[in-house]
Amino acid sequence: MRISKKIKSLLIGSVMILTLSSMVGCSSQDKLSYTNVDGKQTEEMISSKDDLLLIDVRPAEEYKTGYIENSINIPYDEIEKRMDEISDYKDKTIILYCNTGNKSEKNAKVLVDNGFKHVYNATDGVKEYDYKLIK
Repeated sequence: MRISKKIKSLLIGSVMILTLSSMVGCSSQDKLSYTNVDGKQTEEMISSKDDLLLIDVRPAEEYKTGYIENSINIPYDEIEKRMDEISDYKDKTIILYCNTGNKSEKNAKVLVDNGFKHVYNATDGVKEYDYKLIK
């Protein structure tokens, strides 16, 4: 009888461990994230989607020297303070870009952490890809 109690305890323990580990796995899969896209993919997305928001996170002075058509400028260090301006896009496509893709990537993380669902980071910034810029 003692052996069967030990086996029963082991089985119950195993089932509990499997259940808990599967729950942990589900929660990590549900975690929101952003997607990196290169310059060509960025241009394709811009030309094929009507309802997207394109954000240039460079400083205003750099934005004025040339920007991708239909983009808005929200400098890198202002994104959290200006979240209410873009809140209508939580369920829509947002593409962020900068000079090299580094600051836009950091801002992509901020947007995801604030519940934005379709966030893309242009890894090829305006210094690395020949975007058609409005000057």
